Amino acid sequence: MAKGMWALLIQRVSAILILLFLTLHFFLPYRRPLQFLLLLVVALHASLGIRVFLIDLGADVKTQKGLFFAFLFLAAFGLFFVWSYLPLGG
Repeated sequence: MAKGMWALLIQRVSAILILLFLTLHFFLPYRRPLQFLLLLVVALHASLGIRVFLIDLGADVKTQKGLFFAFLFLAAFGLFFVWSYLPLGG
């Protein structure tokens, strides 16, 4: 499967997981593993959405592989950057 198809599949699955984790987060607030998973999936979904936006604006489709890995790295960096600033909670 091409990188673009993997990105599409990951984004679709992450959208479903966001709905699931938000529902769980509503009923089970302040659970650290659940907060981490929700933030992970949102960061992944958002970064791949930016990738799609750039391709729609005219980014060369041949750069999909580079964009795919660059935005996966951006999602990981954003996740750990935001996670390090969250209060520990109880």
